[in-house]
Amino acid sequence: MVWSKPLFLSLSLVFVVCLAGCGSDESIPMTSQVSVSVNGPPPPPKAETIPPAPNPNWRWAPGFWQRQGDQYVWVGGHWIEPRPSQVFVNSYWTVENGTQVFHESRWVNIQEPPQDVAVITTTIPVPPPQPETIPPSPGNDYFWINGQYQWENGNYGWVNGHWEQYLTGQAWVPGQWIPDGHGGARFSGGYWQSIN
Repeated sequence: MVWSKPLFLSLSLVFVVCLAGCGSDESIPMTSQVSVSVNGPPPPPKAETIPPAPNPNWRWAPGFWQRQGDQYVWVGGHWIEPRPSQVFVNSYWTVENGTQVFHESRWVNIQEPPQDVAVITTTIPVPPPQPETIPPSPGNDYFWINGQYQWENGNYGWVNGHWEQYLTGQAWVPGQWIPDGHGGARFSGGYWQSIN
């Protein structure tokens, strides 16, 4: 049998896609960046009913539009478990030189924080997170930053979550409180880092 190059490449792609879907129960198998350029903007983001987080430290990854053939298909949002040395960058769209560009979800290694980022240590345990209602995204190039406690005047004060617009070539490292094992906690994060 003689294999044509387009047929061979198509079958190879089908094999890779099938193989990628096998053998893992992880909710986020995406680890590499794939960008797709298309003409015409995706529809506005859909409003999503967000289920309770399985764990207070998990982060909401909002749904997004993905191009399949000549149409956009909605991929629903989901909760992700943070990784200690990585930050998750959700899929999003940008306009570059008048063309819509899709940026695939991926994990990015966390770099050392800039020197102007304060590290806060307390001797009081962090209260449980406040329940939040996440409003619809203002656009396809926004991501959700969970609400969190900040340390002010010797106590914890809650700061509501909000939508933030992606910055080209940057990833947001979310702030988080890490229990110190002695009844207190240490806060770090809450800064942009380069992903180039």
